[in-house]
Amino acid sequence: MNDQQDDIDRYLNGAMDEQDKRTFLLLLDGDPALKQELAEQEKLAELIRLAALQEELRSIHAEMEAGAHSSAANSLVKRIPGRWWLAAAAILLLVLGRYFFIGYSNPPEEKLFTAWYEPAPGLPTVMGAGQNDVGLMEAMVDYKTKDYPSAILKFRALLPYSRTQSPGLSHTDTVAFFYLVSSYMAAGNYDSSYRMFGKLAGLQDHYPRLAQWYEALTCLKLGKREEASSLLLKIASDPTHPYREKAIKLSKELKGLPAKNS
Repeated sequence: MNDQQDDIDRYLNGAMDEQDKRTFLLLLDGDPALKQELAEQEKLAELIRLAALQEELRSIHAEMEAGAHSSAANSLVKRIPGRWWLAAAAILLLVLGRYFFIGYSNPPEEKLFTAWYEPAPGLPTVMGAGQNDVGLMEAMVDYKTKDYPSAILKFRALLPYSRTQSPGLSHTDTVAFFYLVSSYMAAGNYDSSYRMFGKLAGLQDHYPRLAQWYEALTCLKLGKREEASSLLLKIASDPTHPYREKAIKLSKELKGLPAKNS
């Protein structure tokens, strides 16, 4: 796996020569699991890039708001020479895009998702005595402070690739995996979280039941109404499920939505 991870890193960073790239692409064609891992890491790299861009835009926006005086405006222009118009346009697009998509184009399932979704509460961040505990708590600190790209990297580091591909997870692995997927979800990577929550199903642990609730919400976000309804009914039929009452209420609201256009 270390060699494969090194190949993935080199491929994503553009550090492969043409011969190595051809060999790697041929290897991808014959290894679906490696192809899936590459796709997930490509999404993660994009997520980190977007998070960095968002932070830069926040900084630019703050300077613009404080830049009523010409000296502040000049400082901003010097910091991003030739790109002031691009930064302003990006901020405008973010504001207008958020207004448009939230205010007008959200399908009813997504509106229900927005109304009901809250990130899974994190664990108390008290460092344990073991090495794995320390790593888990460091990742949890990032998760609870909403630094999701960093949390994803740290949770992934706790889970060897082979264990993310099989149901044979220990309790500690299950905790790390649940919060890894929850980090993807909180960061807006719903396709990955939808696919990965299902890997927790059937395990004898507390977290697979929690994952049912968030998988149902992810289905709503992705417009999978029937699948969301099925999961909610399963939760509602379990008298000991921690999200039973919420599932009953959400299931009723989901049933009250207008029928989908065929």
